[in-house]
Amino acid sequence: MDEIQKEKREGLSWDYLGEAMKERAEFSGRTITPMPALMGQMFAVLAKTVIDEVGVEKGEAIIKRAVEDFGQTRGRRIAEKVKARGLALSFKNFLVHMDLDTTTANTSIPNIDGKDLTLTINRCFIRDGACDLGLEPYFHYYCQWIDRAILYGYNPGLTIEITKFLSGGDDTCFFRYIVSK
Repeated sequence: MDEIQKEKREGLSWDYLGEAMKERAEFSGRTITPMPALMGQMFAVLAKTVIDEVGVEKGEAIIKRAVEDFGQTRGRRIAEKVKARGLALSFKNFLVHMDLDTTTANTSIPNIDGKDLTLTINRCFIRDGACDLGLEPYFHYYCQWIDRAILYGYNPGLTIEITKFLSGGDDTCFFRYIVSK
């Protein structure tokens, strides 16, 4: 019997939904889009829609403002957590109290270069989601502005330089966190 017709005729039951959950478990990890990838897809679709509706110049300005507002809000929330624990807004505390589990967001290689932390990101699972939809150029808007905005919202005295972007066509992302001058 056709499942749609069965659902229309019989409605839903716990037995029927239990069968669905058993079937879903069989596909676990193979058909479910991870949350970071979904967020990348959502952002890229939203950015594309904004650009399509208002044009590149105005759209980029709107997207930049939204990404920076979001990033600074995240940074301020991290700072509030750190301050609530009576701690300084140090880079160490930024890493400890970060609001994103970066192990689910990317694969990276950290390094100390002089007095700076450098981070080479080889794969970004958030970006992967946008790429899955063919929307990587729209995801680049997020990459250009988010990390600087988060760090600024947390502590404007900390500096990040980003010289390479996967979403911009580079083979990696490259971040340099500068805390000593």
